[in-house]
Amino acid sequence: MQLFSLQNTPRLLVTILTALVQGALLMWLHLAMDGQYWPATSGKWLFGIFAAALFVPLTLQLASEYWRSALLWWTAGLMTALFFYFGWHFGGTANTEELAPASWQGGFVFVFTLGVLWLHCLPFLRARLATGRWRTGYEHLFAAAWQQAIMLAEAALFTGLFWALLMLWAKLFDMLGYEFFDWLFTEPAFAYPFTTVAFGVALYLTGSLEKLVTVVREQLLGLLKWPAPVAGLILILFAPTLLIKLPELLFHGERAIGAAWLLWLLAFTVLLLNAGYQNGRIEQPYPRFIALFLRIVLPATVIVAVTALYALLVRIDEYGITVERVFAVIVALAATAYAIGYSIAAVRRGPWLRGIERINIGVALGIIVVLGLTLTPVASPHRLSASSQYARALQAQGEELQSSLAYLRFESGAYGRSALQRLAALEGDDEDTDILRHKAARMLEREHRWSPYGDTAPEEVFAEIEIHPHGHAMEAALQEKLRADYKAGRLGHGTLWHSLDPIAIFIDLNADSTDECVVITFPYYLVYEETQRGWTQVGSSYMAVPTGPEQVRAALEAGDYAAEPAQWQELRIGKARLRAQ
Repeated sequence: MQLFSLQNTPRLLVTILTALVQGALLMWLHLAMDGQYWPATSGKWLFGIFAAALFVPLTLQLASEYWRSALLWWTAGLMTALFFYFGWHFGGTANTEELAPASWQGGFVFVFTLGVLWLHCLPFLRARLATGRWRTGYEHLFAAAWQQAIMLAEAALFTGLFWALLMLWAKLFDMLGYEFFDWLFTEPAFAYPFTTVAFGVALYLTGSLEKLVTVVREQLLGLLKWPAPVAGLILILFAPTLLIKLPELLFHGERAIGAAWLLWLLAFTVLLLNAGYQNGRIEQPYPRFIALFLRIVLPATVIVAVTALYALLVRIDEYGITVERVFAVIVALAATAYAIGYSIAAVRRGPWLRGIERINIGVALGIIVVLGLTLTPVASPHRLSASSQYARALQAQGEELQSSLAYLRFESGAYGRSALQRLAALEGDDEDTDILRHKAARMLEREHRWSPYGDTAPEEVFAEIEIHPHGHAMEAALQEKLRADYKAGRLGHGTLWHSLDPIAIFIDLNADSTDECVVITFPYYLVYEETQRGWTQVGSSYMAVPTGPEQVRAALEAGDYAAEPAQWQELRIGKARLRAQ
């Protein structure tokens, strides 16, 4: 078989062309972000194009053997429109105001969600293309799901090895003084098309060797099925212990239940059981006593799943909905569905676990629907969290209120900022409403999530700052500098400004007959010096001998402070200076 003959293998031509288009689009987006020009200046266009460019070409490459099918191209067109809309919605509402580095955490969650949705949809498409009908047997869906997973994994390994060779190539020539290859391989114009073409060709190669993929699948599943009895042993030991301790954990509040660990246990259990069951054609995947043991312990998964779901609902009731908790609940609901379905299949007579096929298909379709809705305004986690934190802010006080307002400002996108604006414009003449309006307005003015959390204006914070020695006045220029640093979040962790008021100490630290100003915000000690450019923050320090705030204040009140020479002199090595402590 001539794998690289484009004339004889149109599949390869389709693969390379789609890979080149994908590489060109990703390179364009990268350069746009570097140069800060369109579409990087618009979150809607940026994420919309990125979502379509990332997943649609991969779909065509994975199903390139059906390139003659009109259904494949109609599906690619529909997917382009749908994924572009998902990115458009995220970029316009869920993303932060500016494409700052902090927003990419949300961007990763978006891409991961879209990837999970894509991976669940693709087996249904491949089975439809292979059989010519949407309602196909479980064995077709099983084969399609594992084939795409193995193809993607092998393509990623192939591309990674190719890049390792390129890096070796560059370093070898770099040793001889030739930096051209190091420059070339890191240029976006080379890196993006090369990566996408290498990945696409790897998908083509693995797809052309279907027998090899089948062998790898059988070996992998044959290995994965044997840890299932260990997972069953964990369940049979853990579930009864959990039931015994549950009242104490839930009603006495001595220890929070870690829902994440419970869900990980269920995820491993489901994976390992499916490795044993495979497509259902193996009548006895385990010896009789192991198969019976797994049947007996499976109902214990219901206890674990329901406990995890309940623990999440308790957290939501106490602290409100967040984006992370929305996805955690989706995972917990899927785990509960798996646990109940697998338990029913375990207790029914007949072949081992016969019936989990319907559960797998049903949960997969449910995940597709639910994740699709989370990428729209209907069930957007950012909209749900904004509504929840808005309602919580109307009832909360103190730190809880501040936490809800900060979440609305920085964690729930445009939905949260809109809710915060509504809070700042609340109608009412009572004192609580007035305080809430004031705090919401102050939160809207914050420029960064690491800026101070207080609702007090900068001029009010420094109006009555404690100064030592007593009677020393703080000039207006230094106050303005402190206010600017306060607003920019350069004065330490903001929450400490209002739990412990700041202190200013005027003292000559460098023996130049001019006082510097040490600003203490506990545990931060910031040093300001008056230079030709005005007051400047020249450094920070720490407690060599830890002392609590009360002791510091008492010593200052007693006048027990002074500038003392260092016990150890500095060691100078060229321009470097080493200070021993």
